[in-house]
Amino acid sequence: MTEKKNFYQIVRLENTWKNVDPEKEAVIGQRLVLVSERAATLFISQYIDDIEMFEYARYAIDPGENIIDLKDLRIIHPRILDSEGRPFAYQAGIRVFAAGFEEMTADSSMVPAFFLQV
Repeated sequence: MTEKKNFYQIVRLENTWKNVDPEKEAVIGQRLVLVSERAATLFISQYIDDIEMFEYARYAIDPGENIIDLKDLRIIHPRILDSEGRPFAYQAGIRVFAAGFEEMTADSSMVPAFFLQV
């Protein structure tokens, strides 16, 4: 059995802190940039620290560059420090696949924005 070559490529995943209130919640915005050789429907799930926050949803793409704004990820009562007293980092990412093709992933580590404002 031969593997099918993916017809799309993830260019980058942009994770940004949209709102951080250490007492209530933190919100992460996700934007996916990818290029595709053809029009298709992709399935994308979103996760934080390997916990699926949104199950796979369908997204239509066109040939060329595609910019997809995904659903906001909310963290209720965000963790501030790890067990050693350092700023806690969240791993926010996505899983992407097209029917009959291998899954691709992208993620990045993020420290809550209130540590960056110091």
